[in-house]
Amino acid sequence: MITTKYKRSISVFYRFAVLLTTICCLSSCSLIPIVVGGTAITTISVATDPRNVLSQIDDYTLGLKIRNEINKTLKRHKSKDFSINVNSYNKKVLITGYVNKISDIAMVNKITSSITGNFIIINQLQIRNIPTIYDKSKEKIILSKIKTSFLRDKNIPTNSISVVVDQKKVFLMGIVTKSEGAKAAQITANTKGVDHVIKLFEYIENNK
Repeated sequence: MITTKYKRSISVFYRFAVLLTTICCLSSCSLIPIVVGGTAITTISVATDPRNVLSQIDDYTLGLKIRNEINKTLKRHKSKDFSINVNSYNKKVLITGYVNKISDIAMVNKITSSITGNFIIINQLQIRNIPTIYDKSKEKIILSKIKTSFLRDKNIPTNSISVVVDQKKVFLMGIVTKSEGAKAAQITANTKGVDHVIKLFEYIENNK
């Protein structure tokens, strides 16, 4: 059940998005920060992201809703040593991170199935020990290398691809052509430190 507070937040986001879209059509801007309480909480792309503004905001609010519900429920059941990451792209929701027992994974599945909406859940949570600072720094280095490599390749639509690194496993999400997806996956697989690449792309026709 979506709370009244959440519905109100979505309504505000939508009205804000319509205003931003109008402004951008007039000013040709490409990146817009979404600001709440004077703080930029995320950035949406108008000119380069294949999703429209409302879809980007939908993805952001959906990911936020799911992450908050999971964290709140796990804490209420006194679960310990967990970290949940939620990435939503065009209604495809990827859940990564770690928990310390299998019942927590089952609980996450139950939570996500109770949230109304037309979206796909991909639960990739793992049961493992708390990662060290060194482990986390390695993930950041891998992510940086992949994004840098994407920027260097003119055939990769960087703003159409979301990269999620979980240990040595990399998930690629986005709206791309098959050739773009294959190229992005190849670059990712050749990145030092990457053991496994999972493509979660939505494919479109190449109109070039």
